[in-house]
Amino acid sequence: MKKIYLLAAILLIAFSIRLYRLDVPDTYYFDEVYHAVTAKAYAKNDPAGYEWWHKAPEPGTAYEWLHPPIAKLFMAGGIVLFGESAWSWRFPGVLFGVGVCWLTYLLGATLTKDKNVGLIAAWFCALDGLLIAQSRIGMNDIYVTFFMVAAVIAYVKARQQVYLSRLWRQWLWLSGILMGLSISTKWSGVFVGLMIGLWELQHLIVLGKKWWRGLPRLLVTFIVLPLTIYILSYSQFWLQGHTLGQFKELHDQIWWYQTHLEATHPFQSKAWEWPLMIRPVWYFVDYLEGGQQSLIYDLANPLLLWFGLLAQMGLVVSLVLMGWKKKKILFKKQTILPALVLPVAYFACWAPWLFSPRIMFFYHYTPAIPFLSLGLAVFIRRWWNEGTVGKSLAGLTVLSITVMALFLLPIIIGIPLTKEAIKLRFFLPTWR
Repeated sequence: MKKIYLLAAILLIAFSIRLYRLDVPDTYYFDEVYHAVTAKAYAKNDPAGYEWWHKAPEPGTAYEWLHPPIAKLFMAGGIVLFGESAWSWRFPGVLFGVGVCWLTYLLGATLTKDKNVGLIAAWFCALDGLLIAQSRIGMNDIYVTFFMVAAVIAYVKARQQVYLSRLWRQWLWLSGILMGLSISTKWSGVFVGLMIGLWELQHLIVLGKKWWRGLPRLLVTFIVLPLTIYILSYSQFWLQGHTLGQFKELHDQIWWYQTHLEATHPFQSKAWEWPLMIRPVWYFVDYLEGGQQSLIYDLANPLLLWFGLLAQMGLVVSLVLMGWKKKKILFKKQTILPALVLPVAYFACWAPWLFSPRIMFFYHYTPAIPFLSLGLAVFIRRWWNEGTVGKSLAGLTVLSITVMALFLLPIIIGIPLTKEAIKLRFFLPTWR
């Protein structure tokens, strides 16, 4: 029961941080000039939000039709409920950001059968600057992160059931639905979807005789169902009278743009830089009286990223050693291990970006943070059970990550600071 209270406290802290000064700035910043503007069009049922040929509806803005509509529909819901304001289109992201912390706890508790692992990882997610920044801006990354983590949980639940039982099928179908919602938020949601689909195919093959009989179920769950969800996510598009030909042309435009974009940006970065926390994105600055500045960066906790990366490597090593010792395939009917799931999910969220031809930013790393946090939480929990030295190492790791998070928080949520205080927080010159 005490763990329920701890989880509630973590989620309350996560909610408070994400909600504080949410209306600052009170107008668009960074990619809100696309996403929030389009969400406003959705809220008014304006077809222009889905149409690529329109001019800018407001100076310095443009309609955002490059991504599927789910995230923008939630933002539009905030506008419909609370009025047309920055707070309204950002508030749904706050809820999804807290939801990511909750789902991280659930995945940790489900995978390891240890709620403490889930609590530690949820705490890291509650304080991580990248998750906080993406929860407080009208963009789609926190939404796709939520659905990707949820899809992994559903699949883990399915794997933990008796094969072909009723519960097993229900969890598997739910995983397919959540995959569809991920892809309907951002195409990169397909990364985890492919991971789960290939995982299930491998599982069918391991079962042996007549494994191909499971292929129809595999195709329906991981291809037909997600594609149906994707098409349904455009319900407003269809209800507005758009045609199948326009739907095809829209996706032709999306594909051409994503594969031919040659634009540059001073805060762009390469995927290999993200785990090292080399280049965050500067979202906003407000120069105040007295020489103070209010800054917003999508700056992740560098200690969490660096320690978490080492933890992922450690999980891979432990998996290899386990396989060498047991001399058999680890992924059997009801065997699903944290050392297997977490590194695979982490690399599925990050590694495909290494081959992307287009301009990229650090916020594309957002879905990897929950899996990174869980990998580190697994080791911290192990250390805690290894006597005084282990407890000291575990406590020091959690404390150092927490202190770093609190130290960096002002330049993530826009709290005014002096130039000297800001300078102290830029550990690497590449952050400026």
